[in-house]
Amino acid sequence: MARVGIWFVVFMAFVALSAAQTLKLSVEHALKGSEDWTNRGTIELPANIFTSKRSRQNLKLEQQAFGVGEQQAIHDLAKNGGLYKIRVTTPEQPGYEYIASVKACQLIASDFTDSITLNFNNKNKMFDVDYSAETASCDDLKITNFQAHKALKPRSQVSVSLPYVAPEYKEPEKQQEEADNRSFLAKYWWIILLGGGAMFLLPTQ
Repeated sequence: MARVGIWFVVFMAFVALSAAQTLKLSVEHALKGSEDWTNRGTIELPANIFTSKRSRQNLKLEQQAFGVGEQQAIHDLAKNGGLYKIRVTTPEQPGYEYIASVKACQLIASDFTDSITLNFNNKNKMFDVDYSAETASCDDLKITNFQAHKALKPRSQVSVSLPYVAPEYKEPEKQQEEADNRSFLAKYWWIILLGGGAMFLLPTQ
């Protein structure tokens, strides 16, 4: 029984550590064209988001389906040429909020398919958010024939943009032979010595 208790404590400690290392972002949206923000969902970034390319894949916006009231509010914005806005905040950067928008008619024309890009600087701090709908143009026919569903869950893509860090430049090692600036005598003394010795050993006539 004691062993089970120890393993439970270890597991909870691991869960707490993982949660502490996860960067959690809150996503809100304004459905009336003003700064009347309501919750849309959350984005969780893994701890190794800045070091692992694989961790930057398959990021998700955890969100609930849009109810009839939310869909109708976005449709009203589209009819009036209004903007659909989102706001992203994180406890890691208190006091900062990042707002982006698209035309509400673009969101309807895209069948509520959108994309959020989180931009980080070289200090791993978020400094901007890019937001777009799948369709850049507005379809008046879709707006005219729009019908709210009981529950419509947006299809959202989330990506992270990090600054490019160039690899450290290292000069190639150059193997240069040092110039031999010695005098002729210093270079070839041994040849002169051998020649002189040979002449001395030759028999005289």
